[in-house]
Amino acid sequence: MSVHILLLVYICILGFSFSCCGQPSGKKNLVFVICSFVPMFLIQTFRAETVGLDTLAYINGYYRINNIKGCWEVKNWEQGYVFLNYIIGKITNCNVQVFLGTINAIILIGIGYFILKNIGNKSAFWPVFFYITLNHYLTSMCSMRQYIAIAIGINIYTILNQKQSKKAYVASILLLVVAFGFHTTAFILISLIIICSLKKVNRKTIVTSMLACTVVFLCFDFTLAVFFKVFPKYYSYFLAGHSKFSGAVFGNIYTIFLVFKIFVLGCVFTLNPNDKKNKEIYILLLLSIFGAAVSIMTVRIALVWRFGYYFDIFLLLLIPNVIYRIKKIQPILFLLLAIAGWLYYIFLLYTNSAGCVPYQVF
Repeated sequence: MSVHILLLVYICILGFSFSCCGQPSGKKNLVFVICSFVPMFLIQTFRAETVGLDTLAYINGYYRINNIKGCWEVKNWEQGYVFLNYIIGKITNCNVQVFLGTINAIILIGIGYFILKNIGNKSAFWPVFFYITLNHYLTSMCSMRQYIAIAIGINIYTILNQKQSKKAYVASILLLVVAFGFHTTAFILISLIIICSLKKVNRKTIVTSMLACTVVFLCFDFTLAVFFKVFPKYYSYFLAGHSKFSGAVFGNIYTIFLVFKIFVLGCVFTLNPNDKKNKEIYILLLLSIFGAAVSIMTVRIALVWRFGYYFDIFLLLLIPNVIYRIKKIQPILFLLLAIAGWLYYIFLLYTNSAGCVPYQVF
């Protein structure tokens, strides 16, 4: 546990040091992200197979893909991920650390690019801080296939947030296809392309989306039936009574997290949606609402939580953007967020849902 705590201590000290060096800039943010992600990369790359719930399964799959023709992983895992395993294995003679390092590098480069291209002239500290404290850092050591898809797919937003043209939409669709090649759940990012293409996102859009999510929840059985038709391989897990297809207990910590999202929603509603500067925040809020809806739907089927990762990661941008607009009590809010982030992170380490404690090297 100490390694994970020291990582966050280091990043907080690093963030404070950069804040003492004047206003943020593109170069400073780049250096900060690199200095923050290098120790993350080392921790994740040189971990033992016992660190991360699914690490051993992925390592075993890596060996089988490279040594057994037509193995279960080749038939059931996404072909983009299988191909990546095959290439790494052939080049390195199935070196495990290079395998983990390559996957972690793809994830961190994708996340880092997403942060740097979307924070504008603000500090990169808070997005990096939330990447760790909102459970993405730990979960990326378990759900490696999905986090590659996330790291690639979320940059659809990066492209369309900068420019909306035919080339931008073509590039976005290509990113979607690549992300889908690493995890089938990435199809949900079609909604990201649709949202970014909206000419207006205002309070009515938000309310309409909330009502739509409510309808989906009330008609959940129908939604599930459609899902099984699109992805029939999951139906066998459902029939077998797999734990991921049972409802999750909506514990106190998730209730607090949901209340926090509602608080952010209230803050954004005070902003004028007709102001072009606020359009980005409204889009981020819309994505956060979908994340909150997914959180609620886990009471029906726990597996739905996987879709939430694609939306919750936009909180890395939304939370700081909202706080920056509240000038009067901004320092107090950031202090409260820092304390809450630390408490939640320690809670995650103690509950160890990602299986990253104790930390051991290979």
